[in-house]
Amino acid sequence: MAYGGAIIGPCCGRIPNGFVDMDDCQISLSMNEKKHHLHGGYFSTALRSWELMERSGTSVLFRIAVKDGVDGYPGNRLFQTRYSLDDMAVFVEIQGESDRLTIVNPTNHAYWNLNDESVSSVLNHRFRISSSLYYPTNGEMLPQKPQPVYGTSFDFNSPRSLKKALEIDCPSDQLKIAKGFNHGWRSSSLYCEGNRGGLRVTSDADDIWLYSGGFLDRTMILEDGSCAKPSCAFAVEPQNIGRPTLLHPGEIFIRSIEFKLQN
Repeated sequence: MAYGGAIIGPCCGRIPNGFVDMDDCQISLSMNEKKHHLHGGYFSTALRSWELMERSGTSVLFRIAVKDGVDGYPGNRLFQTRYSLDDMAVFVEIQGESDRLTIVNPTNHAYWNLNDESVSSVLNHRFRISSSLYYPTNGEMLPQKPQPVYGTSFDFNSPRSLKKALEIDCPSDQLKIAKGFNHGWRSSSLYCEGNRGGLRVTSDADDIWLYSGGFLDRTMILEDGSCAKPSCAFAVEPQNIGRPTLLHPGEIFIRSIEFKLQN
């Protein structure tokens, strides 16, 4: 499942064994990836149809209602996402509310390729991520305690291509697990450029996740009808890694993401 272009919710990422501590109780979520919960479960907001609520020349607003108990999440919840265009930028604002205490950690899962040819590899893309810490993963792709980036393939404080970073091959077990990068950094922004232009991603989330597309394959059909292949695109997923937000009744959760293209 590639989740191309989707709004991932209620919670993105992997939750070990589906268990989450929530105040004085523990909730058990569905385990849709072996023994873990991934990207909101079997009935994730990414896999359902949203209702179009508003449309103008520069924005659209979608809404989806999720019933109490779906995939183990408490609360009757209402999510809405507004996409807005401004010059070369796309703004994504995700809102959520619930009638019971629950958890949220949504994100956008758009894929990007900034080369002239959309099916070409993104490994030549140059990335900059201002961060001193990254999240290694274990053998089941679960994020672990943050570690320093210095001296590793995960140091993008100075711009470099994914290919150059992979050639450093440190730690090699991390790159092998992910077939490239499928990791998070303690940062709220990222910049990358291909031979056609650049993309700056900023967010109000604490962390940013970069997936270099190592597991993409022909099961994902591209816009031109061709089949995807490994690293033909990358995804940037702002989120709070391993720290979903507690959402109380009467509160409104907001996550804001900006994708700004640069010539």
